[in-house]
This record gives sequence, C-alpha cells and structure tokens, in this order.
Amino acid sequence: MSRATEHVFSGDAVGVALAGTCADMPWWDDPELFDQIPTFGPATDRMSESLLDRSAIGDPEPDAEGAAGTAEAVSPVVPPLQSYEEPFAEVAGVAPGGQVAAGIERALPCLSVMADSQVLDVLAAARRVACWAEAAQLMAAVELHGRPVRDEHGRPIAASRDLVELSQACVIEEIAAKLRITSAGSAQLMSLGQALTDRFPEMLALLRCGVVDVPKVLALVNGTSLLDAEAARRVQAAVLGVAGELTSSQLRARITRLAVQADPELADKKRRDAENRAHVAVWRNQEDGTATLALVGSSVAWALAASARVDALAKAAKDAGDPRPLPQLRLITAYSLILGHDPSSPSPAREGEQHHETSQRQEREPDQVPWPSGPMPDDVGADREETGDPDRVETGDGGPATAGEEDGVVDERAAGRVEPVQSTRVPAATAGALRAVVAGGVPVAVAGAAVRRTHWLAMPYATWNGEAEWPGQVQGFGLVTASQARELAGHARRWVATRDPEGQIVLHGEIAVTGAARAQIVPVLKAVRQVDDLPPSEAGYRPSATLDAKVRARDGTCLAPSCNHSAWSADVDHTRAYDQGGPTAYGNLAALHRRHHRIKGTVPGVHVHQSRPGRLVWLTRTGDIYQTGSP
Repeated sequence: MSRATEHVFSGDAVGVALAGTCADMPWWDDPELFDQIPTFGPATDRMSESLLDRSAIGDPEPDAEGAAGTAEAVSPVVPPLQSYEEPFAEVAGVAPGGQVAAGIERALPCLSVMADSQVLDVLAAARRVACWAEAAQLMAAVELHGRPVRDEHGRPIAASRDLVELSQACVIEEIAAKLRITSAGSAQLMSLGQALTDRFPEMLALLRCGVVDVPKVLALVNGTSLLDAEAARRVQAAVLGVAGELTSSQLRARITRLAVQADPELADKKRRDAENRAHVAVWRNQEDGTATLALVGSSVAWALAASARVDALAKAAKDAGDPRPLPQLRLITAYSLILGHDPSSPSPAREGEQHHETSQRQEREPDQVPWPSGPMPDDVGADREETGDPDRVETGDGGPATAGEEDGVVDERAAGRVEPVQSTRVPAATAGALRAVVAGGVPVAVAGAAVRRTHWLAMPYATWNGEAEWPGQVQGFGLVTASQARELAGHARRWVATRDPEGQIVLHGEIAVTGAARAQIVPVLKAVRQVDDLPPSEAGYRPSATLDAKVRARDGTCLAPSCNHSAWSADVDHTRAYDQGGPTAYGNLAALHRRHHRIKGTVPGVHVHQSRPGRLVWLTRTGDIYQTGSP
C-alpha cells in the first residue's frame, strides 16, 4: 500500500502535510479527517458487521490521489483472523496528536484480528505519537526554563545573575524529580530543547509532526555543535527534505559529510574538543558483574602506542609459556602496568582467595591508612570549602588526612582499640543481624610513592565471615558478588559503620582490622551494645569530624531528589538554617551536593524539612512534595 506523504517547506517555516492533510490547517480541526472514524467495541471475537461495511463507515471511494486515511483495499485474511476491508484510517498516515493516541488505544484490543498491514499502521502511528510527545517535552522544558524568577507568591522579581542561574538550575532539578530521571538526564533534555528552539526550529517541527525521531534530531544537533549558527542552518536545510526517509545512521553520515564541507577544520576541532574532555571512567557491566575501565578521549598516538606495548608484552608472556588466552593476557598486562607491577613477573594471587598475613598488614606505613572521614572516590582531592569538613586537611600528595594523621602520625585508634560512639540504641536481640560497612583503601606502589584511595564497600558480616553469599555494594560502582566483596574486603583497614536490618546506621566508629573475620565479631558487638542515644547538639556552625562522618555515613548520597552524588564529597548542610536557630545536630544535618545546597538556601519557594534524622521532605516552587533519604 502506498501512503501520500509530503513535506512542505517555505523559507524558515516548515509545515507537514501527511496523507492529504492541509499544511496550514491543524489536523485536529480538519472535519474530513475525523468525521468518519469507526468506533471499536470491547469484544474482538464478535466484530460488528457495520465496521466491515463501507456504507456503514461512510468512507468515500478513494480517489487517484489518495485522500486522507484511504489506501488500497486489503484482501481478506485467511481465518481465524478477521480483517478490516478498509485501511485503519484512524491512525494510518495521520499527523500525531491526542486524536491519534485515542485511536491507537481503541485499536490495541483488536490487534489480533487485524491484517499485518493494519498492525504496521498502528505501530507507525504509535511511533509518530512518541515523537510528538518528545517534542512536547522539549518545548515545555524550554518554556519553563526561560521564565523569569518569581517570589513565593508567583510574582516576577528583579534577580541577580547568580539567582537567575540558580533558578534555572532549580528548574532542571524539578524536571528531573517530576519525570523520575537523573539530573544529568534532565540537563540533556533541556540542552536538546534549547538547541532545537534556537538553531533548528524546522527540525523541531518535523519531530512534532512525527516525521523524524529523537536519534535523527540528535544526529543534527551533535553533528553541527561546533559549527556557527549560519553554517549549522545550511546543513539543516540540506537534510530537511530527506530526514524522514533516511535511517538515523544514514542521516548522521550525511550530516557529518556536510558539516566537514561547511568547515574543513571541523574534524580537528572535534578532536581537540574531545581531548579537552578526556577522562577515565569505570562502570559496572550489568550483564556479568564485571567492570570496565575506559580511557575516554585519548589521543590516537597515545592509544596506538599503549596498545602496541600491551600487545608486545602479552605476546612475550604467551611465548614464554603462559597458558592463559591472549586477550586475557592483554588485560592483565594493561592492569599490571597501571598498578605498577612488573608484567613479566608471576601474577599475584587473587585478592581474597588467600588471606593476607598479619605481618603484611602490620608492614603498611601508618600514613597510608585511609580514615573514614576521608572523601569518596569521586572527589578525593576536594578541599575544605567544597566538602564542608573543617577538620580535613591535604597531605600534600593529593590524599586526604584528618586531624591526628598529619605528618604520618596516627592516633591510638590505629592500634585496634574499639571506641564506642553515640548512636541509636540497638536491642541486644538484633545485634546479631547487624550489617557492617568496610572501608578498603589499597595502596599501590608507583615509582616509589604510595597511591591512597578509599573505596567504600557495604557487605553483610555473614558474607565476610563465609556464612552467607549475600552481595555487597561498592559506593559509586554498584553491586558486587559475595566472592568479589570478600576479595575487596581483603584489603580493608577499618570497620566504619554498622547498620540494623532496615539499613539504618546505628554505630559509626573506627575498628582496626588486624585478624581473621570471625575474630572481629566480639569487638563489634561489644561496641554496638555500648552505643547510646543520638549524639547531642554541638556548639558552633561546623560539626565535629565525628558528627560530620556520622551524617555522611547515614545518608550515603546527596538527599536531593534525583541526585546520587556521593555524600562523602557533598556539603553537610543545616536543614534548618543555622542563622535561623537551626542546631548543629544529627537530626538537623544532611548531605547535599553543593548545587542543591545553594538552591535550597537561595531560590524562593523551595523549602526543606527533616522529618527525622536522614529523612528530608522537599517542597518545590510548584507545590510538589518529595521525600528523600531513609524510608
């Protein structure tokens, strides 16, 4: 079957006529388009004869040019399937919108009795409606983002540039919370909407009409991001007429070619831009639980040279009789080079498969011990202003230290004595069910120096003790299997917290790990039984290192909606402002990323209440309420 589809372009304006609809008339106002829509009953096994009768539907005979919603008749389908003798005019070739969405909804119960071509019509219509909905999201986001700053009563107010930027950041956070997406996803949505509104309104119109989808729109936006506005619009003009007929990969290739023709130096600009954004990334492979380490944005010369060196060393090991597959040897060689091991030496035993001797633990230099108050991996070098921790200092090598650790001196806690700390009282009956968080920082010798990093691993004590196979979790990475958790815990220096069965922090102390796992249960339970009520309020604005670490350990991440930023590199904020009588207390402190900290204290209409320790209630400018933190 053929469908009449016409793209109408006039200067900078674009309209779309689909299946005979008029480009200058809204499709929902076209009486010829929807006066003859059939109504489907709930039953699919007993179709009304009127739905199969041309006269009952009132559909005129199709003319030679293909009127709206008409096409060639479909031959009857062999029973038991039934088929409409007329095309599914309610969705076939009709511009997307609410009427088509309603038609799709009525069609869904009838899919099993439709001909293949009609099911394809429904599928294509659903695709067009999805594109229309995407365009609606983008347009609504841009509209909200561009509105003036208002006071708590909704009246526009004069605002500084800083307040305008914070209000716009607040809009991005509100969108993220409303759509249940991440802040980064909301920012990307806003960025795409602004690019289409400012540079490519014609492509936005095609998206709204369902002619192109989001991947095709992204091909244009990303492919011309480094071009000036005039050159980018010339590229758009060259592809508008064919964008709906090409696949996204075909369109991307054409846009790339046109962009390079418009700016012969574009390739070098893209390369330099990517190299300026180069970074190292680690993520969890969801399918198998392994990890990927990526060097993103490397120069070609570096990547080729590194690959050649890894290949040569791996092949040398293979020639020397190493039985492992060559791809695995390449990976082992690469990690050996990064970690400072000799790739030609025998591979060290897998961490966790064999216990480290106590003497090996005692040989570690005191200044290599990571303390629980240190920042999280995503911001190890954070200074005091960023983290809000007055007791944290820099050691000179980029690693963190706390008061008492400077100059390589560690206080008496390093000797393994358990210090009871105040926290929520835990009944003795539940002590055996407590879970522990193990902090493991693995020093690696590189050119004679020690690389210090603290990674936070949460795992049940029974898993570490070998009595259970429950998974652990590495903050900033994700779940790890029980065996992986034990492997990582083999290098742990400190027990830093214990949780009750509901996951609430009930103890935050520092217990040196100096022996087998089973031996640690006695001091842990002893410390748990000694815990008292919540810590009292403290004088002054800045919390002590102990209270600071306790709040971070309790929250885990920033407590703003849609934010998963680590608490260990966030601010510790007074929920009720200190200058408004808010105490420096466990129940009035919460971890907030710096951006959310500033939004909370600056943007009119944003209010936050801590209903109980670690549980925040957010009231947004628009009246939405979100609860974050421990349930």
